[in-house]
Amino acid sequence: ILNSDKIYQENEELKEEIRRLNEMLVDYDRYKAENEQYKEFLNLKEENPDFTFAPASVIGRDPNDRFGSFTIDKGSLDGIELYDPVITADGLVGRVYQVGTISSKVMTILDPQINVGSFVSSTRDTGITTGELELSLEGRCKLMYLSRDSEASPGDLVITSGTGGVFPRNLIIGNIVEVLPEAHGNSYYAVIEPIVDIDSVKEVFVITSFRGQGSGTDMQEELPQEDTSSDASSSQSSTVSSPQTSSQVSSASSGQTSSASSQTTSTTR
Repeated sequence: ILNSDKIYQENEELKEEIRRLNEMLVDYDRYKAENEQYKEFLNLKEENPDFTFAPASVIGRDPNDRFGSFTIDKGSLDGIELYDPVITADGLVGRVYQVGTISSKVMTILDPQINVGSFVSSTRDTGITTGELELSLEGRCKLMYLSRDSEASPGDLVITSGTGGVFPRNLIIGNIVEVLPEAHGNSYYAVIEPIVDIDSVKEVFVITSFRGQGSGTDMQEELPQEDTSSDASSSQSSTVSSPQTSSQVSSASSGQTSSASSQTTSTTR
């Protein structure tokens, strides 16, 4: 009986020690992630002194969403607002489309509802970066409304132009994979491999303020709301399905665009 009591006591002590070690491991992992994120934050801040950031962690993903949207652990209490850009140290991820008190939802650049004024770094060709269902299955998006005489080619970088006031200028979106003609034949589009792996991103930065933010005249136009049971969809949240910016294309079939220089890039020969 004494031996049994002793063994029981030792087992309880070992369990407590394991619990304590597990807590220390969790703390270590958290501190390590925070340290890495802080280093990235300092680098981003040095490169972009006009940016105000809110670091955030990805805490949920919708398995039924084909475009990689996710939930972050920051909300209105942390200064997060609709349309705030979401990035990593590498480049653009998307933007906030739903805000709750302690969490928010992010729409990625793979989503057809997102429109980003963009340009090709090497050729300065302008267009609109957006998502497409077929391309999203490969983790890719596209730059629309390149002129037929564009010299954009595979390997070129696509960067935000800053038009519309939703996304700041000079955020890297990705690399061009191929350039193809649009179905209507009046312009071309480029398939983009995003610089950020959307499906595996775990830590992000929300840009809550930057020079030129909100300069778009129709930025606050709202589309139908989404239903959700998360905190980000509570009665205290604000929701839009898609931002409308001054860089949005007024009519795809007409080949007209709003580019980084607010000019039409679609031409015909």
